[in-house]
Amino acid sequence: SFSKSLASLQQRLIEKKEMEELSSLLGVTIADVTLLPLYREAADWLGTRYRRGGMSRKAVDCSGFTNIIYKNVFGIQLDRVSTAIAKNVTESIAKEDLLPGDMVFFSTFNKKYINHVGVYIGDGKFIHASIKHGVIVSTLSEGYYSKAWRKGGRI
Repeated sequence: SFSKSLASLQQRLIEKKEMEELSSLLGVTIADVTLLPLYREAADWLGTRYRRGGMSRKAVDCSGFTNIIYKNVFGIQLDRVSTAIAKNVTESIAKEDLLPGDMVFFSTFNKKYINHVGVYIGDGKFIHASIKHGVIVSTLSEGYYSKAWRKGGRI
């Protein structure tokens, strides 16, 4: 019984340390240990370069990145393009009701339709594959993304 308690305590300390490290890396406060798989996967892709149509560690686009996160973390296969993903979300979510793991959708370049998707990670931030910087964390309140915002979505 004592060794089980000790092992449990050690596990919690390891998880706490990992949550602190991932919080620092991603710039969000991680408090829920059940979300560690999402944050591990997201952090693992930081810095991956952008390429339209990309779906690999070499290069990825926004919908490819979101697809990989959803497949690896949640076991869910999404459509391949952001417009189709947006059409098929089961629930639209307001910005203030987003939870880590929800998708965020944008119309960039003054487009009339949704052409960009990312994954919400908390604290008003999302991770996505940006054309200029590859996989990065951005803030929903940034002027560019604030103007381009269309909706949040949950499956």
